[in-house]
Amino acid sequence: MKDLEGRFTYVSPGAERVIGKSADAIVGHSTAETFPSPYAEQYLSRHHEVIDSRTDLSTVEEVPTPDVGFITCRALDQFM
Repeated sequence: MKDLEGRFTYVSPGAERVIGKSADAIVGHSTAETFPSPYAEQYLSRHHEVIDSRTDLSTVEEVPTPDVGFITCRALDQFM
């Protein structure tokens, strides 16, 4: 979960494993501080789309991981 400025407010244990960082290292930080470019820009663009449209957005994307390179996963960005 992120706040309106794009800082993470919650990170699930599954996300911690995929990203390779603890929740403590992610919460309070921005997408750009958490992910390498160009992935950060892609994720940030989606975040702005959800905020601007005030609707949820589901995508399938590749996420860089420290262990296996990339994994493909479904991402759900929700407007709350």
